Amino acid sequence: MKTKAKKKEILEKKKKENKKFLRFVKTNQKYEKFQKAILNGKGPKLKHNNKKATQKIKIKSKESVPIHVKSFDNIIEPNTFSKAYDFIFDKVVNDHVKNLLYDTHMLYCNLDLSTSYNIGKAYNFPINLIHSYYMDVIILVSDESEKWRNMVIENKIKRVKKVITYDKFEGVYYKDDMLNEQISKYDLFIFDATIRTKKYAHIISRIKKNNKTFTTLQLDEDTFADSIDKVIRRTYTDLNKGSTHSVPIGYLSLGKDKLFDNIREATKGMLQFYEQKKMSVVSINLRYVNMTIPVYIHVLKDGVASDY
Repeated sequence: MKTKAKKKEILEKKKKENKKFLRFVKTNQKYEKFQKAILNGKGPKLKHNNKKATQKIKIKSKESVPIHVKSFDNIIEPNTFSKAYDFIFDKVVNDHVKNLLYDTHMLYCNLDLSTSYNIGKAYNFPINLIHSYYMDVIILVSDESEKWRNMVIENKIKRVKKVITYDKFEGVYYKDDMLNEQISKYDLFIFDATIRTKKYAHIISRIKKNNKTFTTLQLDEDTFADSIDKVIRRTYTDLNKGSTHSVPIGYLSLGKDKLFDNIREATKGMLQFYEQKKMSVVSINLRYVNMTIPVYIHVLKDGVASDY
C-alpha cells in the first residue's frame, strides 16, 4: 500500500512539473513570436474600449553634443614657422665663417615631451611627409636588377639613381674606402625584403654612422611605382628613451613652403602616436645645427590644459 501511494505521489509531481514545463514553453514561444513581430514592425494592434485621458508629458530632448575630434593639422601657424625659417635662412646666408651649405645640414622638427619616453626603442620609426628630401636613392635587390631598373625608367622615378643586386654591390665595393664612398654618395638605401637582414647588417651599421637612411621594401611589379614613391616621401626617427624626439623634415633648399608642409605632416603623425601612448608634448621646435627655435608651446589656459 505504501509503495502504491508513493508511486501516485511521484506521478502527480511529474504531471505538475510537465504542466509547468509546457506552460513555460508556450509562453516562450509566444514571446519569441511577439519579439519577431516587433523587430519586423508588425506588432499586434491592441483595441482599447475604455478611452482614458492620457497625460501629455513633454520630454526635453538632450542637447546634441558635437563629437570633438582632435585635429593636429593646424598646430603650427604659418606665420610662426615663416619667422623661424627666415631667421635660420638669414643666419646661414650671412654666416661666412662656418660657410654652411644648404644641403649639408638637415632641418629637424624637435618634439619635447613632458616625461621621458620609456616605451621601448625603435631606430627606424616611420613618419610620412608630403615632400621628399632625398636626392640620391639606391635600391638593392635580390635578383633581376635589369627588370627593376627598367621599371624605374618607365615610371620616371628620378630620385632613384641606382638599382643593383646586393651580391654585386657587396662584390664590387668590398673594400672599406670604396664602401664608405658609396654610403656617402646615397642618402636613402632601399633593401629588397627578400634579402636576409643578417646579410647586410654590417652595411646598416655604416649607414647609421654616416647619418644616412635605410629601409626594407617588398618589391612587387604591380605596386612598384606607388611603393617607391611612398618610401621616398617617408622619413624616420629614433624613438630613444629621452624626452626629445627629432624628426628630419628636409634641407633648406627644399624651400619654405614645402618644409612647412613637411613639419605639419610630421607633427600630425607624431602627436597621433603620442596620444595613443598617452604622452603629452610640451613644445615643438625647429632645429638647424645648433639653432633651436620654438614654433609651438603647450600652454595652460585658465588652469586647464589646452587641447593640441
